[in-house]
Amino acid sequence: MSLQGAQAMLCILVHTPEYNMEIQAHIPPALAATHNFICDHDPDEIFEFKEAFNPQPGSALYGKLGTGPSRHTEVLRATSRCDRIAQAMWTSYQTITRGLRLE
Repeated sequence: MSLQGAQAMLCILVHTPEYNMEIQAHIPPALAATHNFICDHDPDEIFEFKEAFNPQPGSALYGKLGTGPSRHTEVLRATSRCDRIAQAMWTSYQTITRGLRLE
């Protein structure tokens, strides 16, 4: 992909950030502090799982654990799913940005 193609797809490459660098520099430490606060005040929260949503009641949520490397069929299925998700995200992005004035 050319630089022009990447710039067309990713507006962040050609537009200035919404927040100035001084603000952006505070975001990662703030997220880390929030994470640490949650860990300090409720360290067992990770073990509080709700029942998983099963879109197909009566069927098992998980299959059997495989051994060895993935087979070609599984790789194709995973790649196809990844491609469908990426395409859906791209389509959603296009829909959201359509009509916006991007300079």
